[in-house]
Amino acid sequence: PSRPLSFPPRLDYPPPYGMGDEFLDAPDRSDDGARVQPARSCDDAEQRQEQLQAIINSCGMHLFRLVGSGASEQCRLISIDCLNSLLLAGRHADVSKHLPYLVSALAARFPRSGGYDEALQVFVQDSRAHDRYKRGGAVERQDREGLLAGSRLSSHAALEPNEDLRLGAVSAFDCLLRGLEAAGTTRLLDQYYSDLVLALQAGLGDPCPQARIASGRLLVQLVRCPHFGEGARFFATGLARAAIPSCRHRNTGVVVSAVELFEAAACVPDRAKRRGAGTAAIVDLVGFREENVLPVAAFYDSQCGVSVNVLAELASHRNHRARSRCCGMLSRLLVYLPDSYDHQTRLLPYVLSFLCDDVPSIRAAALECIARCGRQYEEEHRDDVIERLQFGVDGDEAIDYDAGLPEPFASRPSLGARLFVRSNTGRFFLAVLGELSSWRADTRRRSVDLTTVLAVYCEEHLTKDFQQTARSVVRGILVELSDSPSSTYLDGGESEILIGIRRFLKLMAKYVQPSAYLSVLIPRIARNNPLHATSYSEDGSHSEQERAIHALVLTAMIEGTALERLLPSWLDLLTLVASEDCIGSFAGTNLRSQSTRVVMALLDKVKGEGIDALLSHCDQKPGERERLQTIVSTSLSALTIEDEVDSIEAHQREEASMRLSTLLQGQSRLKMIVLTPN
Repeated sequence: PSRPLSFPPRLDYPPPYGMGDEFLDAPDRSDDGARVQPARSCDDAEQRQEQLQAIINSCGMHLFRLVGSGASEQCRLISIDCLNSLLLAGRHADVSKHLPYLVSALAARFPRSGGYDEALQVFVQDSRAHDRYKRGGAVERQDREGLLAGSRLSSHAALEPNEDLRLGAVSAFDCLLRGLEAAGTTRLLDQYYSDLVLALQAGLGDPCPQARIASGRLLVQLVRCPHFGEGARFFATGLARAAIPSCRHRNTGVVVSAVELFEAAACVPDRAKRRGAGTAAIVDLVGFREENVLPVAAFYDSQCGVSVNVLAELASHRNHRARSRCCGMLSRLLVYLPDSYDHQTRLLPYVLSFLCDDVPSIRAAALECIARCGRQYEEEHRDDVIERLQFGVDGDEAIDYDAGLPEPFASRPSLGARLFVRSNTGRFFLAVLGELSSWRADTRRRSVDLTTVLAVYCEEHLTKDFQQTARSVVRGILVELSDSPSSTYLDGGESEILIGIRRFLKLMAKYVQPSAYLSVLIPRIARNNPLHATSYSEDGSHSEQERAIHALVLTAMIEGTALERLLPSWLDLLTLVASEDCIGSFAGTNLRSQSTRVVMALLDKVKGEGIDALLSHCDQKPGERERLQTIVSTSLSALTIEDEVDSIEAHQREEASMRLSTLLQGQSRLKMIVLTPN
C-alpha cells in the first residue's frame, strides 16, 4: 500500500551568539515536525522520487502560470496548495531548473519595490520620492512613512485583492525554503536571496495581519540561516527599520512578529567588526534625536519633525504578550550583543521599567537580565570589584539593606548589578525626574515606579545632586495635586502617584545622611530667611504652597531616616516646624497641616525607647536637656489652634478636624517628653 510523503518540519533556526530561550517561554514545536513514517526500501524511495520528478517537470510551469493568471481565485488557491505540496517534497526531487520561473511568479504578486539603498540602509518603495529626499527635498525618509499612523498602507498598495492569495504567496516561499533546507540544497537560493528579501519586506506592509505575521516570521528565518550570513548582514539594518512601523500596529500578533524580526535583524553577526549588523536601527527604535536639531523638511511638513519612541510604547503595551516579547528582546540585546555597551544607556531604562510590570514572569525576566549584566560587569571590571569583595566594604553596616524593599526585590541586588546600573544611570536620571511633572498621569506613574527601582540599585549615589532631585519631586507633587481629575485615589484618600512619591522619598532617605537633604529643605520651609535665599523673588521667600510641599517632602524623608542619624537634627527640626511661622494662626491651612505631619513624624521617631535615645543624646552636651524642655514647651503653645472650625470654609472643615485630632495626639507625646525627669 502507498504511504504519504513525509514533509520537512517548520524552519526554526537558532539565534546567533548562543542565545537561548531563557528569557522567554520556548514555543511548543511538537506539532510542527515532519510526519514521521516507517523506513521504506530503497526501491520504493527511488520509485517515488522518479514519480515526483515527473509530476514537477510536467505540471510545474502550468502551476506557475496559474498563480499570476486571470483565472478564478479558487483555481489559483488550489494551484498554490498543489505548488506548496510539491515544494515541501523538494527533498525527494530536483526543483533547481524551476526556480527562475517560480521565484519570479511569486515575487510578482508582491508590491513592486524600488530596491535597497545601501548608503542609507533603507528599503525604497517610491524611487522618485527617495531621490527627492536624497537631494534635500521636504519629504520623509522611506522607512518612516506611515510611522505616526502605525501602518504602511500608503506606501504598500496591495496588488492582489484576495488576502488568501497574498498569504498563499508567502507560504509558497516558506515551503520552498523548508524543502531545500531538508534536502541540503539551500545554496540554490543564493542568487535569489535579494528577490526573496525584497518581496517579503514588502509584505510587512500588507493590510492583512496574517500576511504581515507570515512575512515577518519567514524573514526571521532568512536572516538567521547560517548559509545566508553575508546577505543577512547586507540587509540587516534595513530589515530592522522596516519592522519598526509594524510595532505600532493594533494587532498584537503583528507587534510580536515585528519585535521578533527587529531582534533577529539587529543580532545578525558582523564578526569582522564584532557588533550586531543591524544595531544602527536601535536609534530609530527609541526615536533619538540630538538636541536643537530639526530637519529642514519639518519647516514645510510638521510630521517630518516628529520622532516616535516606539520602544517606550512597546514597554507600556496593553497586551502582556507584546511586553513579554519586548522584555526578551531587550534582555538579549543587552546580554549577548558584542557592542551592547554602545546601547546600554538607551535600553536599560526600559528593562528597569519591566521590574514594575503586573505580570510576574516579566518581572522575573527583567531581574534575570540585570543580574546577568551585573555578572558581566564584574568580569569586565575586576579591579573595581575585587577590593570590595575581599575587604567586605559594601555600604554602611548600620543600614538594613534588605528591609523595606519594594516588589519584586526580595533582597539587596548583587554588587555587579548595582554597579552596572549606577554606571549608566547618570545619563538618563534627570530625564526620568523630569517626567514626574508630565501632563499625562500614566507617564508620571511610570516615572515614579522607575525612580523607586533606581533608588534600590543606586542607593546613596542618587543624592549627588539632591537639589535638582528635590526640585523635580516638588514640581511633580505640584502637578499631581493640580491634576486631581486624572489621578487614581486609593482608600486612604491619597492619590496613587503621591503615595509612590512618598515611598520613593522614604526609600532614598534610608541610604543618605540627613545633612544631604536638610540643607536643601529647611531654607525652603522657613518663612523668611535672607541668608538663604532659594527662589527668584526679591526677598528670596517661598509661597505658602511651595513651603507646604517641601514640608510634605520632609515628612517622607524623616519617616525613612533611622533615628540614630536624625538625633543631631531632631531639636532643630522641631523648632522650625512647630514655630508660629509654620503652624501658627497666621500660617495657611495647607502649610499648617503639612507642618503638623512633620511634627508627628518627629514624634513617631522618639516614641517608646526612642525617648531614652533622645535624652541620652541630649546628655552628651551641657545644657542640651534644658534646651530640649524649652523647645518642647514652646512647641506646645504653638500647637494651639485659635481659629474656630466653623469659620473655615466647608471644603476645609474635614481637613481641619483631622488636624485637631492629630494635634491632640502630638500634645500627649510632647508632655511625655516634658515630664520625663532629668
